[in-house]
Amino acid sequence: QPPPSHRGALALRKYQVRYRVQGGDYAAPAHHRPVLVSAGEDAHWWYEMPEVRLGEERVGVVQAQIRELTAGRAFEFCVRLANDLRWSDWSPATDWLSISLPRPVENPRLGPANSVRFLHSSASSVRLGWSPFHVPVWDQKIQCDPSAQITAEYRISMLAATCEPGCESPRRNAEPHPEESTDDPHNAHPNVWRVVETLYDMPVVVNGSSVATLDLQVGNLEPQLFYKFAVHARLPASLRAAEDHDESWGAPLESGWLKPRVSALG
Repeated sequence: QPPPSHRGALALRKYQVRYRVQGGDYAAPAHHRPVLVSAGEDAHWWYEMPEVRLGEERVGVVQAQIRELTAGRAFEFCVRLANDLRWSDWSPATDWLSISLPRPVENPRLGPANSVRFLHSSASSVRLGWSPFHVPVWDQKIQCDPSAQITAEYRISMLAATCEPGCESPRRNAEPHPEESTDDPHNAHPNVWRVVETLYDMPVVVNGSSVATLDLQVGNLEPQLFYKFAVHARLPASLRAAEDHDESWGAPLESGWLKPRVSALG
């Protein structure tokens, strides 16, 4: 924030922002000039952004929008001001700001009818369909580039039950967990959720974008069993917050119950 003007003081003409990145190597935009700054026995790379000239009108607070930062990293910032004669010293650094996306969730625009759907089934297989997950709006201070191409991992789990839906069956209604797996993911183990497939680099909905339905063919179903399916989604590790790496799968989107059959589903 610029200091209050005093009689005889020179007006502020421009400002400049620089930032430092937490972690290893960073590919900064070409117009962000790298400068090695020593601090005692340590030295850190800072990236100086182009100078910005201030308008003639007086304002109480100058706001700067910092573009082209990379999600999944943390940044701290400094600013300096200049009048017609010289630059000020760099300000103390801000607190670290983590640039990360929240976990994908089912698309809220689709309402309560949204679910994993059965597109077609046979005696031993089913084709599942679901709408791409949605990345919630960021904090208002952080915005996503509308042209950003963001993808996610989708993990599809399957639950097999030995009796009609509604009967007593251990764990049949337990919360599906994306980490549960088996050496043979297509083998049905009654009453236990099993991972059947993980899809990588798949689309998510960001900024109201429109994405077609996703689908997956699941085979090796046993005719005597009933099946339920769940889809989880998570962002690539490079886009997640550091504290979100261990529990990074969002809430599941589930199907109803299916018994394999020969006829196609409408």
